[in-house]
Amino acid sequence: MLRHHLRHFVRSKESEIGEPIARPLLSLLNTFFKMRNVSKNVNLTIDSVHRCVKLMKVFSCANHHLADNNFYMVLKCVDAIEREYLDKTTSSTLKQILEKEDSRDSVLHQKEGEQGVRGLVDGDLSHES
Repeated sequence: MLRHHLRHFVRSKESEIGEPIARPLLSLLNTFFKMRNVSKNVNLTIDSVHRCVKLMKVFSCANHHLADNNFYMVLKCVDAIEREYLDKTTSSTLKQILEKEDSRDSVLHQKEGEQGVRGLVDGDLSHES
């Protein structure tokens, strides 16, 4: 919208400032808006990478706990992933994996009885048990 208004302004002033100045000004405006879009895309990408790094750390903790047969901590990690990252991820594969609660609930019932997943949300997710 701003771009449209600036172009209109430059064109309306074209007769006052002359065509030799108006064309380079329009070109500079186009370049500015292209660079602004590139900057936004770079910032979005950096934010995405930061989110992925944090997510991979939680996955790593979950894998470590799984290798140690510490299913309670695995479930806490999965709950943290669902709570913090599921809505923010663009990966449809990851969403499908995280949305499969049936397999997760069966592990919970096997190791922790009928306690339920929602009571296990809070706590430390570090490698130490």
